[in-house]
Amino acid sequence: MEHDSAPPARPPAAALHVLVRCSRCRRQYSTDGRRAGERFRCSCGTAITVPAAHPVEAAVVRCASCGAARGRAESVCRFCGAEFSLLDRNRNTLCPACAARIPDRSRFCPRCAVPIVPVRSDGSPTGWACPACGPDRRLISRSLGELGAAALECPGCTGLWLERQVFERLAATTRREQAPFARSRQAAAVPPPQHADRYRPCPECGKLMLRRNEGGRSGVLVDLCHAHGLWFDAEELDRILDWLRGGGAEAAEAARLAEERERRRAERLRRDLAEAEASQRGYGGSLADGGAPDPFVRLLEWLLGRLGGIF
Repeated sequence: MEHDSAPPARPPAAALHVLVRCSRCRRQYSTDGRRAGERFRCSCGTAITVPAAHPVEAAVVRCASCGAARGRAESVCRFCGAEFSLLDRNRNTLCPACAARIPDRSRFCPRCAVPIVPVRSDGSPTGWACPACGPDRRLISRSLGELGAAALECPGCTGLWLERQVFERLAATTRREQAPFARSRQAAAVPPPQHADRYRPCPECGKLMLRRNEGGRSGVLVDLCHAHGLWFDAEELDRILDWLRGGGAEAAEAARLAEERERRRAERLRRDLAEAEASQRGYGGSLADGGAPDPFVRLLEWLLGRLGGIF
């Protein structure tokens, strides 16, 4: 009895490895294990959305090994000696800059020549709950790259939890990145977020955190646990770092010093006025009955005029 032979099974198509690039620092990430539309945070603090895979089939016009331009009909790169036929295999990765399908082991995109240097985006899960999303959403551990430290991130709302010392190091690094003209620019304050009166629990100790305008004048209200760290809602850390890069901390300190000088000046004028009134009583008269000498009246009028310009 004859049996219909089944057609040979096709090997499964290789999964595409989608690379994505941070819009601020240009750091690249592999999104393996993440869904399109899911968000995560770059080690510079910028939120990144995983794109849908829309591969572009493009001719190999550059060497995937060294990035050099490919000459017409060349089979071997004249700069590094790599064979283009070998470099053209296993094109299962998408370039983070132009979305071209590139070989999995590419060092450069053979279409746009952007260097391919991805790092993994996934982190280790923790037992701590997101202060914003609640106990059903657990924070994951994320590396902060050059800082040699880690942060906790919510994979849902992309909020970020930083220890106080880590945030201070990040802020100090950001302030050193200022352009030479940064201090001459006015650092714009951003409006506080909605529901500013909502108090959230610290992910470590569970106590309600304080709400504080970070930097005093940034306009960004963050959640603070003095014992453990700070919680930043999505985009809040970005806004604070932008404020710092624009010279916001220096402008806030200058404003504080100016206010302190005005306070001391007003205090001196109050003290001078009190001494003048005491001297007036020593003359046995008052301004009302005209008992004070003319120079004294002029001095007191001057003091009152200066006080009126302050209050």
